[in-house]
Amino acid sequence: MAQIKFRVELNKGKRGIPLSKLASFSNGFQSFLSSLAGDVSLDTDPDKWVASNFKDGCVAYDIQYDDEVSDEKGGECESKIKIVVSGNSNAIQNSGLKPETIQKFAGVVAPTQPGEVVRIGVYGKNRKRKKWFEVTKEKVKNIPTFPVDAEVIEYYGGVQGEIVSWFLKPSRPSEKPWFWLRDSSADTTIKCLYPPDLHLQVSKLTETYDGIIHVYGQIMASVDEDKIEQIEVDKLEKAETFSNEDFEKFFGCAPNLTKGLTAAEYVRGLRGNGKQIET
Repeated sequence: MAQIKFRVELNKGKRGIPLSKLASFSNGFQSFLSSLAGDVSLDTDPDKWVASNFKDGCVAYDIQYDDEVSDEKGGECESKIKIVVSGNSNAIQNSGLKPETIQKFAGVVAPTQPGEVVRIGVYGKNRKRKKWFEVTKEKVKNIPTFPVDAEVIEYYGGVQGEIVSWFLKPSRPSEKPWFWLRDSSADTTIKCLYPPDLHLQVSKLTETYDGIIHVYGQIMASVDEDKIEQIEVDKLEKAETFSNEDFEKFFGCAPNLTKGLTAAEYVRGLRGNGKQIET
């Protein structure tokens, strides 16, 4: 019997990761792996895939199928994972994977920035050595068999921004109410549709003209334009404000960082208009 298992590394060289981004990665992997399981005749229950063996520093953990499978089935599944993450177009075309499975893998890297690397290590038979693959948005786009080549990919995730306009009554009764959200990170506007049971919550969030909120749900993004087009909202909440008092708490937390300079002198040095800072 065999176990299907591979390792994921996110934000290598950095510490931690925004929770909304981690949630997007998790949902992307879950959706892809459930679809992959169906392609190899395994149980498609998303809860069959579990994360374990977490490592501090960069975000690193194992993902494995929570049941033992036959050696043949385990080998088939791991082989298909290797093919997809390798980005080899010819191998993907002949892999037997459904187009929607490949599309869902493209959703895994949707939360990344251009050039950002997701490392995926597939364990060998001895479970000690891993063969590592590096996956980026650019690599995914260059594979012609990915349906993302054209228009839109879908994944679960979150966006931070502010409501700039709100449409209370849709033009057709079958449509959901919606609002425009200005994305804080990209300075673009996103159409956010929400179910009627969130109406009162949306109303409260519009009471202040400059309120920043977090919006979560199924995201539709344009690959060609590298832009989020729409979110099917299932959760939203007000962002916590960052006061001057909160900011002041940072001073003095790392006394050796400025190497004897005041905070103002250190910042001017970093900007190139003060004392030169040795790194």
